[in-house]
Amino acid sequence: KHYLAAKKYLPAGNMILRSIHGDMAGRISGNFDAVQLRKYLDELPPETLDRLPTLLVIKGTLSRDAGEHEQAKEFYETAEKKSRAAGDRTACAHSRSETALLHWLEGRPRRALAMLRKAARACPPTEGRMRLHIFNLLGLVWQELSDLPRAKAFLRRARDLAGKLDIFYDKTVIGSNLATISLQEGEIKRAYDTCRPLIALLGGHYYYKIGVIYANAGRAALDFGDLEWAESCLQQGWDVCRRFEDRVSFGTLNHCYGILHMHKRQWEFARRHFEEARKAFQLLRWKRMESSVLRNIG
Repeated sequence: KHYLAAKKYLPAGNMILRSIHGDMAGRISGNFDAVQLRKYLDELPPETLDRLPTLLVIKGTLSRDAGEHEQAKEFYETAEKKSRAAGDRTACAHSRSETALLHWLEGRPRRALAMLRKAARACPPTEGRMRLHIFNLLGLVWQELSDLPRAKAFLRRARDLAGKLDIFYDKTVIGSNLATISLQEGEIKRAYDTCRPLIALLGGHYYYKIGVIYANAGRAALDFGDLEWAESCLQQGWDVCRRFEDRVSFGTLNHCYGILHMHKRQWEFARRHFEEARKAFQLLRWKRMESSVLRNIG
């Protein structure tokens, strides 16, 4: 904020990159306010964004998470062009991986897979966190394509990298993603046993999209039959996230709350939560998640 006020835009841009959790190529995953971050980025002039193309990727991701997918695509495309012209392989890999995530969210897993392969080719071997991000996304895409052995292989590679880099948040995210595969395989106790310590480790701290981890844990608990812990877990997630503009967390938590109320045969409460989840995913334009909620409503 002080750099922006003094019109020292390049230091301001670098400070933004450092503030959102780690290295300059890291995805957005810190405990920041997305609305405030977007305001800061909007103050930066084009020449600063040209010199730091990762900022364009971040602007794209914030646009994507606001449901502004066309604008997000423009930011990603510009970031890729600028980074390639500058020889910045890290920013190039970052823009491609975020484009792949957008394809996946819009229900195009094959296009996501192709873009992730391009991202992996561009990513320098020294950029451990970016490689981790790509492996994690590859795991999620292969999971959607029902190739669970390949999905687990990529998620385990991501988990191993997160362990070596000792990145707490990423270890938690990847553990949660592996738990969803355990659920899909019918290994319900394994998923439940994975999620309980993850929630304890979070310690009530907010991270962007952290509601997904609480929702995944709640779903594992519901499938295991521990409704009490599921409800406690979802309430923790709600308490952590409710002060922030975080539609992803809002949508996933409401979706799981709806399933909880179905287990409790509280149909009207379930319907209300499903409707709130549907609205959130519709605003995000996350077709795959909106379809999942609609199946519950229908």
